[in-house]
Amino acid sequence: ELTASSVRLNPATRVPEAVVAWRASNRFPAHGSRDVFFSRGTGGVRAFNSSNVKFTDMCTNYACTEAQVLALGPTANLSNAVNYLLGDVTQEKRNGGPFRDRTTRLGDIVNSNPVVSSPTDDYGYGSFGGTLGSSYRTYVRTTKAERRYMVYVGANDGMLHAFDGGLTKEMVEKGLAPDLDGGREEFAYIPATSLGKLGNLLFPYDPTNQNDQKFQHRYYVDGPIAVSDAFYGESWNTVLVGTAGAGGRSVFALDVSN
Repeated sequence: ELTASSVRLNPATRVPEAVVAWRASNRFPAHGSRDVFFSRGTGGVRAFNSSNVKFTDMCTNYACTEAQVLALGPTANLSNAVNYLLGDVTQEKRNGGPFRDRTTRLGDIVNSNPVVSSPTDDYGYGSFGGTLGSSYRTYVRTTKAERRYMVYVGANDGMLHAFDGGLTKEMVEKGLAPDLDGGREEFAYIPATSLGKLGNLLFPYDPTNQNDQKFQHRYYVDGPIAVSDAFYGESWNTVLVGTAGAGGRSVFALDVSN
């Protein structure tokens, strides 16, 4: 679970206390409204949908086949499998679907520490001489200052998640609590090392074969994340570098400027 809290002074005890501002698992968009992208390692980045991905993609690094997935039931088709991975709970076993039951739509987070990206983050590049330094100072003061706080974290549902932090620079300066957009997923990214293991997440618990379950807990996007600013394409941008950690040998970079 990913939870954000604000600190307030209890009016009765005068003791500071943490109050939950949002829980990411409660703010997920509907599966058809999410912006989720993936990469095969080559060929660029595409939207994660049943037009762009196949069962063979999702079983490349996991011992499953299309036939095994289809055998889970008459509705265990590619479209429903993709919708399930995007968070469609109607496809879960307990709701009459063919796929594994989940506690939440957000996968477990083990070794990927959440990183907060603030519109006030200044990485010191303004100390550079010439136009490079002056352009960075302008970038921080104008373009960057207009953004919202973001929270990035990797999870073992195969995705790097980007959540709205619920705050702006002005809100923080005024001491306001996070707004109702806090915790809403803005986008998610599935690196190539995760794509080939997504098939594992589909298989439900089999009570007739307790010692040899098809589903096994695996690591996906499990490594540390770093966010900084970088100058390329003749302008300053904010970039994220993520790693798979125990999920595989993978390093990926994303432009998260907007």
